[in-house]
Amino acid sequence: MRYLSECLPVVPSFRFASALGLGSHCAVAVLVASLLGGASVAQTADPGPGQPAQAQNTPTAEPIPDDVFVSALAGKEGLNALAAYLGVGTASPEDVARRASALIRALGQRRGTVAGDQVLGAVDRVSRVASRSISQASVVKLAVDDNFRPSNATIALDFGPQDGKVMPGFERVVAKDPRISGQGINALRRPEDNSLLSDGLSGINKIEVNVPNGRYRIILMTQNLNDRTLSQYSFGQVVLINGVPIQIGGNDPESWLPEAMLSNPDITQVSGGAGNAGGSLTGASQGRAASLFLRQQGGAIILEGVASGGKLTIELRGFGGAKSYMTGLIIEPLEQVSSVLLSDRARRSVVPTDTRVALESQILEAAASAVEGIVPAEGNPNEDPNSQTPNRVL
Repeated sequence: MRYLSECLPVVPSFRFASALGLGSHCAVAVLVASLLGGASVAQTADPGPGQPAQAQNTPTAEPIPDDVFVSALAGKEGLNALAAYLGVGTASPEDVARRASALIRALGQRRGTVAGDQVLGAVDRVSRVASRSISQASVVKLAVDDNFRPSNATIALDFGPQDGKVMPGFERVVAKDPRISGQGINALRRPEDNSLLSDGLSGINKIEVNVPNGRYRIILMTQNLNDRTLSQYSFGQVVLINGVPIQIGGNDPESWLPEAMLSNPDITQVSGGAGNAGGSLTGASQGRAASLFLRQQGGAIILEGVASGGKLTIELRGFGGAKSYMTGLIIEPLEQVSSVLLSDRARRSVVPTDTRVALESQILEAAASAVEGIVPAEGNPNEDPNSQTPNRVL
């Protein structure tokens, strides 16, 4: 799978697409370039067996308020209102994509009364705010059962000091381990409730492990130490998996979603992508996870990644003066059952790659239609595009 940021050499003639480099499908980038350049339209392939169907670009019946158009055209000042309308952080990824596509089409219909560069800028902003929301991974509250063993993991690492207690089934990683790198990596510990969460390493910026080529589920873990330097951005604001960026949302422990648990109970589990990571937390199991979290204060992000060349590289960026803090890492083959149990809310926050690509394709196809025939002005009359999206990574 290729992403728009990898496809920029084939789409040099348009400005707004270059700002959508966070996980957009290359075929759609070619489609947008063709439309903007007046060439023949490149078509995306139909989804194959087992792939999510492409959402239809049918106009929404929901009227779009005038103040939403004002926000979309207002530049940086309108971003918060635009994000609120799209449902960033509250609506499902499907709803965000639907609202963004409808708004983009409506902006295209106003080309007779709005300058072309203003339309390009507005489409740019709507597309990127929506794309970042869809591709974002949220931190979830994590509890670890004492009986947990990483039976399906290819890699299971427990970060911490050399003399710390290691969770059974995990390998200890200390500050000088060659698989990790960063600035001022230090081992920390707190009174033990669970050996996987009670100690960890701060300052890690990169992890590189050897795994067979393939698709993997990646679970990075942390603990809330009530130290803002370590808890504000425990995983950074962006995580790159072999160069593919994923935005991290809900970094502050007060914003962590409920909830996930690592456990091996006798329940019916499902296999598949990150969105079907494992069994569901309901009833007694959800109550147990909430009870354990009160003592353990664990957090996790669940990502998908593709290993190539026998390696999986995880890079953490965007700390704004803070430092990373991680207690453990699990890497599992994506097609295998995971022991990560998720509440319904946590499950909705984990968007499988195939779904994300389909939704971003829907948005970009709407953008291509909206800006067809508009020739960007020379230079860059508007603000720096890198400053137009909320939660910019510094």
